[in-house]
Amino acid sequence: MQQRLLGQCLDAAATATATAIAALHHDNTLLRQELAASGSRVTPLRPPTTPRNPA
Repeated sequence: MQQRLLGQCLDAAATATATAIAALHHDNTLLRQELAASGSRVTPLRPPTTPRNPA
């Protein structure tokens, strides 16, 4: 019984986490689109990574 309850709690926490990540990604996408439309520029906080095996 306790394992089932724990599993349900973990499932709910995972769902809440996934929902928060999706919402943040959506907001980030909209903000980037808004900035791009206004001619603004987004500056990354870290340099872009290069592929290990470029084709």
